[in-house]
Amino acid sequence: MTLNPRAQQTCAAIDSLQVVRRSAGTSLSSPNATAWPGASTSSFEATCASDGRELLRRIAQRAFDAYLAHPWMLHAFGRRPAPGPNQLRRAEQSATAARALGIGAANAWTAVSIVHEWTMGHALHTVTLREDAALDEHLQAADETDYPNAAQALQPALNRGTQAGFAEALDTVLDEIEQRFAPKP
Repeated sequence: MTLNPRAQQTCAAIDSLQVVRRSAGTSLSSPNATAWPGASTSSFEATCASDGRELLRRIAQRAFDAYLAHPWMLHAFGRRPAPGPNQLRRAEQSATAARALGIGAANAWTAVSIVHEWTMGHALHTVTLREDAALDEHLQAADETDYPNAAQALQPALNRGTQAGFAEALDTVLDEIEQRFAPKP
């Protein structure tokens, strides 16, 4: 599928985000910050994606990376920061991605919300577990005979790693969004 010019601009904007360090005077609504502080452009190709699924993946991956690099962002959402231009830009990019996936206007925001909320929840879970090394040690040291199902499920997840686990789970989320909301051929 070929993206319309507006979608191509959105994709180019996602790919060109630069790292901006948060200073004491920068807030989430500051026009001087990018939509995802800490996001690195080196991990993405400079070419524009040709489909909405890839656009949503890029948006989610950048947000996840930013949340892991800057956990304060997860806490800031609980304080309900004033909306600003970056939030509007991210909303437009996300809605454009949903529409490029073929999702109609009536369901686009629901699909976008599912991706954003799942990404934030996954990042919060990852940051919390990363910061709670005692829990990780406790889970790994637990007697497997007492918790056989948890032990069998936990080991592959630990072996997979944070980024691979995120990517695999995101594929599941995107599969379900496509299944439910995207038009059937």
